[in-house]
Amino acid sequence: MSDILNIGSRRELFWDDTLIDTHQTTSSFLLHHPERKLPCFLRDKPWEGKGQYDCLLFDGEKNRLYYEGGEGICVIESADGVRWERPDVGIFEFQGSKHNNIVWRSEDEGHDGFCVILDPRPECPPEEKYKALVRYFHGGLNGEFWIYTSPDGYRFKRGWLAVSQGAYGDSNNTISWDPEKKLFRLFLRGFHRSRRPDDPIIYRDIRVAESEDCHTWTYPEELSYSTDTEFHMYINNIFNYPRAEQVLVGFPARLIARDCWTANYEELCGAERRRALMPTFPEGTKFDGFRLALGVTETLFMTSRSARDWTRYEEAFLTPGPENPHNWVYGDVYLARGLVRSPGLYPGEDDCYSMYAFNKRFSGGYEDLERWTIRLDGFVSQHAGAREERLVTKPFVFAGEKMILNFATSARGHVKLLLRTLDGEEMAETCELFGNACDRRVTFTKGTHAKKDYLADGFNEEREECSIAPMSGRPVVLEMLMQEADVYAMKFE
Repeated sequence: MSDILNIGSRRELFWDDTLIDTHQTTSSFLLHHPERKLPCFLRDKPWEGKGQYDCLLFDGEKNRLYYEGGEGICVIESADGVRWERPDVGIFEFQGSKHNNIVWRSEDEGHDGFCVILDPRPECPPEEKYKALVRYFHGGLNGEFWIYTSPDGYRFKRGWLAVSQGAYGDSNNTISWDPEKKLFRLFLRGFHRSRRPDDPIIYRDIRVAESEDCHTWTYPEELSYSTDTEFHMYINNIFNYPRAEQVLVGFPARLIARDCWTANYEELCGAERRRALMPTFPEGTKFDGFRLALGVTETLFMTSRSARDWTRYEEAFLTPGPENPHNWVYGDVYLARGLVRSPGLYPGEDDCYSMYAFNKRFSGGYEDLERWTIRLDGFVSQHAGAREERLVTKPFVFAGEKMILNFATSARGHVKLLLRTLDGEEMAETCELFGNACDRRVTFTKGTHAKKDYLADGFNEEREECSIAPMSGRPVVLEMLMQEADVYAMKFE
């Protein structure tokens, strides 16, 4: 029983092979992509200069977006993630007035990042309910990572030094609380030399440090990935996924820096601005020059259950999109850390998740807050196309009496389920499931003990509904037949 996963009533995501018997499964992993929406906020106040590291927070009532401005860290707020407003916090003065949304100014030169979380621990002092991570670099790559605290998310004061060794570069370094493991984590920028002898590049990477009390931290360790391809990993955007908190997600920015000017750059948007950046760097600093003039950034998706070992998808999750005068540049689509749950397009539709990034960062003009949406749990699925495929899980134990499925099919497509105990005493199956829902209740009928080839013969659709409660707490296996379908997640309750 020790090797049988006990999922209880947690939502399980089909984003990695934790629950999947890969030897018997023929369906495949499919990375999905968010849908671009209209910009939802314009950063056009005189105190709002350009910045690049943003952080989302839900305080139980409203969503907050903290972002870097020219005069400090600013905040905007939204109930639904669609309409954003500036609160008049009245803390810092700008041009003789405190009517602005500035919530923090650095008392030291050379800082970056401002990642805010809520500390849910009952023993947390009220004046430290909000915690922010700030990095000071004092003119070099090595830096000090400090914790700031606040009682309300507006008024912050310097707390204590968290980490001063083992992590280096400027980034949207992040702090998070893991409700499953009951500990804090810092995900920080690091560097390492290429592991290939013929590759001279020093790569930006991501490292993790942990703490039970937010004061004493482990030495930052470099993350490892399911693939050994080396990328420049800029910001990390790592946090526990809200609908399945035992799982972490990350949305790091990936830099692609080509090493010479080609005819394609003449046709790509912003050619004159790019060309003007080329001679500003002296000889011998080739890579940095190309980073700004020829570099392009995009966003990846990765997921983990341990915080150190990650399943990383090498295909881009979010690209700059259709060309316009302000995109396909270095610093493009740097997502804000976090997700906002937003309503669907039509009444009765499932909610979705909204994701955000300020654009025009290095290309001039006021910055728009761009918004993208994706279905709940919809980052990766188990997928079947026109040919029927099979998904078989490893043995697991659940708790509950009904099953909830997140899936989508075509009109022709289907998903059919068979749930069975390892000893074969209990079996339950479904008719063809079709549609598109994030939380569909699954109806089971009593399975047959007669030998049957479910892959060839299909599933029984005539028997009366039965409860799966007798299988709760016993090792079971779930089999799915899928055609023109995606399965994202399941949950027992």
